[in-house]
Amino acid sequence: MNRHGLTLSRRTMMLGGLGIAAAAGVGTILLTTDQGHIRRTLRRLVGSFTMDKAEFANFVRDFREAEAAPSFLKGATLRGFELIGLGANLADSGIPKLSSHQIEFERALLTAFIVRTDYTLLDNPASESTTYLGSMTACFNPYAEFI
Repeated sequence: MNRHGLTLSRRTMMLGGLGIAAAAGVGTILLTTDQGHIRRTLRRLVGSFTMDKAEFANFVRDFREAEAAPSFLKGATLRGFELIGLGANLADSGIPKLSSHQIEFERALLTAFIVRTDYTLLDNPASESTTYLGSMTACFNPYAEFI
């Protein structure tokens, strides 16, 4: 017992420490930026690429405006899994709603990145700077037929 009449056991101290660590982890996931989540997901999907911060911010903004953004809780969950390196495993997680949302998000993100940047035109995207072309760009699909 200490001078305030409180008894702190080793178990109480450990549980308190675990609670603080869990709260810090949840706080980190919730505060992880959308840009960081999108950049990590793209690096996992296409590999290393270089893009100016302002251009990437514009890409993320336009992507979020064009695509249906997940709810705050779903977004935080997806960011958390991507942050700890399990983003690629969500599709096979066995949690139908979460895995389908991850698949839809990744497809929309990859399509937007390929169509709205010059990534596929670069010889070495890891060292050359990828340029954001804007949300309303000309079609670069060589198989497109315009009627």
